[in-house]
Amino acid sequence: MFAQAHVYHASIISKSKDANLLFASIFPDIAWTSKGKINRNKIHSEFAYSLKLDSKFKTIIEGLKHHLLLDYYTHDFEGGYAFNCSKDIDQEVADLLGIEKGRDSLLMAHNFIEAAVDLSVIKKFPDTLDLYKNVMSKTDKKLFSEYSYLYLGVGEKDATEVINSYIQNISPSLMSTFDGMAETVLPTLVGLKFSKSVDSARTKEILNKAIKIVSPTYLDFLNHAISREEKKK
Repeated sequence: MFAQAHVYHASIISKSKDANLLFASIFPDIAWTSKGKINRNKIHSEFAYSLKLDSKFKTIIEGLKHHLLLDYYTHDFEGGYAFNCSKDIDQEVADLLGIEKGRDSLLMAHNFIEAAVDLSVIKKFPDTLDLYKNVMSKTDKKLFSEYSYLYLGVGEKDATEVINSYIQNISPSLMSTFDGMAETVLPTLVGLKFSKSVDSARTKEILNKAIKIVSPTYLDFLNHAISREEKKK
């Protein structure tokens, strides 16, 4: 899922509004904007929190676990909610990208679904956007920089730059609006993954369709993911 859905999920599971914990719940996706400086597979695995870490990173560890849990239901459980929903826009995304329908188009289509869920969450729960804004403004960036160069192999100077870039790319002003998602967030992902630009009008059409697709089911999906994890406690 995208950032605001992760914040919604993590805040309920943890019963916390701690900025560092909730930023950690979206931190693994920094791999997409790090220009290869953070390995996606490493930050999206148990490696990210299974090492013997200093106690000051406790909230980061908890947030990372929340991210991986929601990603499991998004990508893997019963086929993955985002991928199951993506099938209805897969061909349109392939056409948008100018590629054959296949794995790459499905991966990008699932990002449209995730964006649609994000926008749906903050529309239904405006306090999630307020919480997200608080997270982005109050996160201890030095703590995450230190974690990054100690455990993720990022140079100390690079770590600060990578984190600042990530925060800029997922700022509330972009993530909280339809136009921000359609005109900046999704095209940025396309650029990072495929090194190409996309038609703005078609991007908006597909995102609109994605919102209609998830509208009847996204809340059931999130509640299901939350309830399953709460039962494990």
